[in-house]
Amino acid sequence: QKTEDREEIAGDSKQGSENRDQWIASQQHVLRDTGGQHRTRHKRGRSRLLVVSHSCELYGAERSLFTALQGLKETGRYEILVLVPGEGTLTERLRSAGMDYRIASVPRWIGKRYHFITRYYRRVLAGLQMPALVRIALQWRPDLVYTNTLATPAGSLLKKHLPWNPPHIWHARELPGHPDFGYFDWGERNAFKHIAQNSDRLISNSRFLANELGSALAPYISQRNIDIIYNGFDLPKSSFRTKDIESCQSGSRPEDSTGEKKRRMIMAGSITPLKNHGDAIEALRILTDEGFDFRLDIYGNGPAAWIRKLKKQIMAANLKKRITWRGYDPDIASRYTEADMLLITSRMESFGRVAVEAMLAGCPVISSDAGGLPEVVVDGETGLLYRAGCPDHLAERIRLLNSDPDLKYSLSDEAVKRVIEKFGRNNYIAAIDRLLQEEMSNIQPMEP
Repeated sequence: QKTEDREEIAGDSKQGSENRDQWIASQQHVLRDTGGQHRTRHKRGRSRLLVVSHSCELYGAERSLFTALQGLKETGRYEILVLVPGEGTLTERLRSAGMDYRIASVPRWIGKRYHFITRYYRRVLAGLQMPALVRIALQWRPDLVYTNTLATPAGSLLKKHLPWNPPHIWHARELPGHPDFGYFDWGERNAFKHIAQNSDRLISNSRFLANELGSALAPYISQRNIDIIYNGFDLPKSSFRTKDIESCQSGSRPEDSTGEKKRRMIMAGSITPLKNHGDAIEALRILTDEGFDFRLDIYGNGPAAWIRKLKKQIMAANLKKRITWRGYDPDIASRYTEADMLLITSRMESFGRVAVEAMLAGCPVISSDAGGLPEVVVDGETGLLYRAGCPDHLAERIRLLNSDPDLKYSLSDEAVKRVIEKFGRNNYIAAIDRLLQEEMSNIQPMEP
């Protein structure tokens, strides 16, 4: 589809666009004249941030968002209003932290298939959803608009309709255009052009993602304008499991309730083709034939049809009694502390949040080498990497970790050090705060 991304996304009806523009013009009486496109901000004690979230749940991207918002609020420099598409676990966290949010339909522009009808439907729906978002923004008058993830264009579209022209920051946490992440309704060229032309700053959560986005945006933006800010995590007072360290030093291993020295493995996160659980199932089949004794707990939810397919693979490998489906667990951090190792088999990850959480808990990580995961898991130092899509290599890595208890604890030790150095909450918040201050320092104040 060759519709230019710079045109208004209010459906394909010219009359619909005219009506929307008339409505927006009618709302601008609440604003003073700002002199065209000259960038201004309102004089007030604290800067106002309008934050757009495509989801109301608390998955990885939303947890990283909440950490950032909580830290920015603690600085005392910001008033924050979050736009979310509904009530959910994210809004529960926002309420508990005393943060303001508004429920509003947030348009999406990414889908799993390039289907004309689906794309057309979402474009028309976006045109119907945007006026309510514009009304909120005109009334609240933010100094800056921040969009969490590339899953929605709402923040960039809002920026175009606010007369005082606030800066827009887009925080990328995924790689649209890739089959495992989904496709743009606007087409890849138009969408990336829109992102480049409507982002005052673009944040990436890994160097891998920055490089990929840099290539996609190369015709429109230089890569030096992509800021790399790793996700931040709360650092616990203690990560190591004392009883396991003592067991390692004595040469013994923790036993399960049956008295057998089973290796306790865990997988966590969404259960989708992208996560590629099949690699783990096949690797464990190989090891079972060698007499390897284990149990694997799989935490997370996913499409029922995909889970049924994985269960058939487990049955075929004769592993039903060794693999347990645990579903979603809000206390997943405790599960990490009980495990001998975490397996990550993803075909693509922009960052690797689950790996960091396990490392903080002192759980050794064996991960695929896909995407941004090698930036988190340094092979042989803070964990072990295997070639994504190669179960034989995964089996080899499991075999290595299982045969060397000293390696397990040396990896855990170095992993905690790396998390503290690279992925601490304070570093994450300070980097985002600094970027926000840089953007708003160039804005001319105006009277509220």
